[in-house]
Amino acid sequence: MCYKLCLLILPVLGLATLWPVSKCEKVVGYELTSSGCDPPFENVNNGCYYFSDVQMDFDYVYEYCLNLANDQVHEITLAMLCYEVDQDQSLLNAMAAKNKTFWLGGISDNGDQWQWIDGRDIYITAPFWDLNEPNQVENTCMAAETGSVTAHEDVAQSKIFDHNCSDILPFVCQTNSIKCPPDFILIENFCYLHSKTFGAPNLHWQDARDYCQSLDVYEGYHADLAVLGL
Repeated sequence: MCYKLCLLILPVLGLATLWPVSKCEKVVGYELTSSGCDPPFENVNNGCYYFSDVQMDFDYVYEYCLNLANDQVHEITLAMLCYEVDQDQSLLNAMAAKNKTFWLGGISDNGDQWQWIDGRDIYITAPFWDLNEPNQVENTCMAAETGSVTAHEDVAQSKIFDHNCSDILPFVCQTNSIKCPPDFILIENFCYLHSKTFGAPNLHWQDARDYCQSLDVYEGYHADLAVLGL
């Protein structure tokens, strides 16, 4: 998911929080984007993805995605599947609609054991691999392309293939996590700071709000008292 932040106030004492725009859509008067994703990212089932027309080898695209981040809040990486069926299928369908082969963030040391670049294992029995993939020991980088039609599919879909890392291909970047300021903790895509973390005294509501608003967070963003789900 992609995160623009807005402020909401409810009387919950002792927590500061930054709220993504997706939780603020019921609030009148805030300027919101329709998709929640900043260009060049596109919204795909509430995830934000950049489908590049530029073509590079795998090593260059990894750095390219990292360098797309223009603030301290968003982390951008090569796109990965998350083992959530709806989200993964939406991304695969979006790639298939563009009729291209795209680099994704999967790698292998030996062509047999695979991992996403965030360290999660990729099982060779996972359903998103194409038939008989992976099948080349020397191909240790992952790409998605139109795969074989199986008995359970009406049309070809994007599937995962092993590719030689020196191949020149377009790629997909994703931004779906927010990097919290120092001392804040990440809980389900929100950043929280509890007053007990740094030994702050109990305060009345207005004093607590003033304190939260005074916190030094990332440029262009502000902290406020925590709110419950809308």
